[in-house]
Amino acid sequence: MTTITVDFGEEQFPSIPLIAQDLGIEYDDDTGKSVSSEGEPFTIDSYPKASLVRFDCPNEIPDSVFVILLKLPPSKALVLIQEDEQDDGFTMKLDDFQNQLLEDE
Repeated sequence: MTTITVDFGEEQFPSIPLIAQDLGIEYDDDTGKSVSSEGEPFTIDSYPKASLVRFDCPNEIPDSVFVILLKLPPSKALVLIQEDEQDDGFTMKLDDFQNQLLEDE
């Protein structure tokens, strides 16, 4: 399972559910279960008090997750990507991650 965690720290915490719904992504507020527009399942866990949002993807990361991340306001929030729970993963600033996504298009 691939996990992307965004730590907003002192930055303003965005409304991830509203962003997802605006993009036409099915999202259940109670369970966090989501389905991309391509039918790929993933989970969004929002922790506003901790300023964290976590995307858990059972297979590959759906394009919808990347679209949500691109819709976030650029900030110095940190993005951690892990292939599994034992993986230390890698971290980069959200705005650098967004720029990298745009370059890869």
